[in-house]
Amino acid sequence: YEYASDCYVYPYVKKLGKQPCDIPSEHLEVMATFLKEYTGLCNFNYKVRTGAEQGKMAIFEVNTRIGGDLSCDVPRDLARTVFEQIEDLSDSDLGILPQRSPASPSPGLLEAKVRADGKRDG
Repeated sequence: YEYASDCYVYPYVKKLGKQPCDIPSEHLEVMATFLKEYTGLCNFNYKVRTGAEQGKMAIFEVNTRIGGDLSCDVPRDLARTVFEQIEDLSDSDLGILPQRSPASPSPGLLEAKVRADGKRDG
């Protein structure tokens, strides 16, 4: 996103435009440090500083869900490609361990199945 001011104060800032860009490898390395041992989709909200700290990241939040950027702002064909690639991953690609057998539950561990409609079984 590009804004009309160096100082972003919502709602007193005007958005000039948005366009996809390549993420510098230095930024990806910083993001990777937040995601050690994390598996899943996430969304970093950050700005690239100007002035004396030109090019440095200012991270506001990391959402471990689909955020508005991906669901609303990314071009539909690109978002579709992302979701198709996620759908094609197997459980082992994602580091998901096999489910425990109901005959041998862990002591004190509540294991519930989640149905496709999001309601819990068990």
